[in-house]
Amino acid sequence: KRDLTSRVKAAGQTGSTAPNFGPNTSFPRDYSYAMNCGVCHATDFSTFLQPTKSMLYMEAELSKNDYSGQVGPSFASHSISLRHSKKGHLLMADLHVDTLDKKHADAAEKTKRFWFPTADTKGANGMDFGTGLQ
Repeated sequence: KRDLTSRVKAAGQTGSTAPNFGPNTSFPRDYSYAMNCGVCHATDFSTFLQPTKSMLYMEAELSKNDYSGQVGPSFASHSISLRHSKKGHLLMADLHVDTLDKKHADAAEKTKRFWFPTADTKGANGMDFGTGLQ
């Protein structure tokens, strides 16, 4: 694998080495783990209610030009990558690695605790992202 700088030079581009974001990018996303957006502001692990059930990172199936690196209940759920014998890997908040098939991943993604480690289900500007979750 060539690093990003090598790819920029090979493409004949100069200036910034930051990839373009959009449908015409020649630099596809080169990682597969996405962070749970529900834990972005929950930084005190001692306040987590059930860390074994809250996901931190997911091996995700995201668009090639999606550099957000995030998954969440409102905008990118059902995005677990099932590339390991039809199962995907997740890093949970207690730091154990879990492996789920589609059926179990879909069930987990319907719960508040999967996305939100605390009782707070609000995101930016106070928008409630926990609506509709069990």
